[in-house]
Amino acid sequence: MSSRARKLTFAVAALVCCAAAVDAAFAANVSGDYQVGGPVAGDNAAPAIIALTHGNLGAYASHQPLMGPVSLLLRAPFTGIATALGAGPLSGYQIGALACLLIVAGFAAWLIAAWAPVALRGRDLSLAWLAGPLAAYVLLGPVTHEAVAVGHPEEPLAAVLVTGAVLAAAAGRFELAAVSLGLAVGTKEWALIGVVPVLIALPRRRGRTMGIAAGVAAVLYAPGAIVDPSALGHAGHMLADKRIVNAFSIWWLIGEPLHVAGFVSTTVRLLPAGFTRLRLVELLAFTGIVLAPLVWVASRRGVRIRDPLAVLALLGLLRAVTDPLPQEYYFLALLVPLAAWELVSIGRLPVLSILATLFVDLIPGAHAQLSSTGRSLLTLTFSVSFALYLGYRSAIQPAARAPWIERLSVTLCARWRSSSSRPASLTAPASPASSKASRPG
Repeated sequence: MSSRARKLTFAVAALVCCAAAVDAAFAANVSGDYQVGGPVAGDNAAPAIIALTHGNLGAYASHQPLMGPVSLLLRAPFTGIATALGAGPLSGYQIGALACLLIVAGFAAWLIAAWAPVALRGRDLSLAWLAGPLAAYVLLGPVTHEAVAVGHPEEPLAAVLVTGAVLAAAAGRFELAAVSLGLAVGTKEWALIGVVPVLIALPRRRGRTMGIAAGVAAVLYAPGAIVDPSALGHAGHMLADKRIVNAFSIWWLIGEPLHVAGFVSTTVRLLPAGFTRLRLVELLAFTGIVLAPLVWVASRRGVRIRDPLAVLALLGLLRAVTDPLPQEYYFLALLVPLAAWELVSIGRLPVLSILATLFVDLIPGAHAQLSSTGRSLLTLTFSVSFALYLGYRSAIQPAARAPWIERLSVTLCARWRSSSSRPASLTAPASPASSKASRPG
């Protein structure tokens, strides 16, 4: 595809994605957890954003919600200007949400313009125009609409930043990967799942990259932690002590029945054995720490993971379904890297991402057609199937075989250096020497 055609593709994709972002931001007629004048709760970002619009850093520190400051700092100027022009609380929230979604739209447009022609190489390139609506549906469609409606436009932003960190690491852009990962963690704490995929994708300078990322995150969290160190813990207290489980969680089938006012609830259950959300997070973190030495030993023996984007999508899925009370928008941690993985790694239109988006969008609302147990079984089947597939695609292989990440790195570096050159093949090696290394044996 020529440089002119590529620019035209990007322009059209950007237009489609920006329109989808505007629709997602202004379609919601409620602001969910975002409540101006509401209590300083774990998920309510409004008090902190309102404090920032007035330049009151002390009030911001004491009103910290259980999320990073990146989206708060990004939304505050837009919300402040809208409020100064007479916008109401809902309109101020929507305009602030749009600031987050426009970054998501830019990322989606870049994916489409840069990778749709590669995904369709050898086929009718007119299908590249189909990638725009498909990617917009996954990244800015019903799941993102739900995130905005419940007051969390920072969720798609965090998913885009952590996915961008993996792509930048694969291209050898160490500083960009570090800053993107630090900003992702500074947007939402769950973005720590990106640490392992970024380390896998980096060809070298892993320690330096992680140090920069940690520094970026520390700079973002430090002001609030220094001014009011107890505020963040207070915000998380109400969420940490919850025991409720919904049918989207893998813990539903072993949950205890919830008795409410003389009857048994059929829509929620309780974590077994007195477990709370905090204890469950601690257990999962301990499991990761125990498994880490095994991964290190395997890597020292020449075993490598071949697909960091698939690993990120897998961890995003696990992040969603292992939470006792997952919401629909939690699955953006799966959907965004999954769409990028299909376009960049597999070289196809995001068909699997579309199917996953449809499932995540339809199953929670199927109360009339399915019981809670039925929805739980379907979710468990979906989760296990996707986990096995992504685990297989990111499976370990001997280092003697050239991993996919090396070929991706060559392609991404070439694409970043010159947008006018012919796209490098995702499957063809860069030189005769690498061609020899890429053959089995």
